Amino acid sequence: MIEKKYYKRELTEQDEAILANSTIHFQISDTKQVDLQDGDPFEIIRHYMTTPITKEDFLRPIWFTGVDLKDGYMVYTP
Repeated sequence: MIEKKYYKRELTEQDEAILANSTIHFQISDTKQVDLQDGDPFEIIRHYMTTPITKEDFLRPIWFTGVDLKDGYMVYTP
């Protein structure tokens, strides 16, 4: 149902009730300030993800983190 909300598809009454009683976590690791409290978080995330990339975006560092599947240790880019 999160996908339905994100893509602006019609939600059933049950979908709305489940979303209203859910805690959903978003993590944005970016140097741009993104305030998820300033309106509908789905609209804010949708806007963030669909905004065209500009030449200024190429100057920002990118970090990746994850878990190594062999031994469970965290891996990251320096």
